[in-house]
Amino acid sequence: MNQRTAESIKRLKSDADPNVRYRAAYVLGQIGGPAAIPALTEALNDADSNVRYRSAWALGEIGGPAAIPALTKALNDAAPNVRQSAAYALGEIGGPAAIPALTEALNDADSNVRYRSAWALGEIGGPAAIPALTKALNDAAPNVRQSAAYALGEIGGPAAIPALT
Repeated sequence: MNQRTAESIKRLKSDADPNVRYRAAYVLGQIGGPAAIPALTEALNDADSNVRYRSAWALGEIGGPAAIPALTKALNDAAPNVRQSAAYALGEIGGPAAIPALTEALNDADSNVRYRSAWALGEIGGPAAIPALTKALNDAAPNVRQSAAYALGEIGGPAAIPALT
């Protein structure tokens, strides 16, 4: 682990200023690598929602299946921006373990969370998401409908085609 990563982890874990912790999470998303995953996962419980948001985003940039359980839990965060960022990160990391939680997030009260969850399901793929994405084609929010159509197109295959015709 390089010095900048180590310093950013230290600041993320212990600085009293949430703006500093936010920037540390950002830096870790850019340069942190796998060594930063435990600190960023822990930061998903930070008192400041912006730190939690940026930590979820950073986990998506770094990747790694070890972050999936914490990001799945973050889909239930009180702050919509954290839930949206967690959905983004799960889409970036991928893996079928995230599909049930993202499918459930298609029912979120916030349309941006639903939008990002549909996008993430398209990135991950998997026919298990097709019924929920088909339902999302009728969402009240246009961005959710567009993202659901994109996801179904990405998943493709005979099971997705009827929903798109």
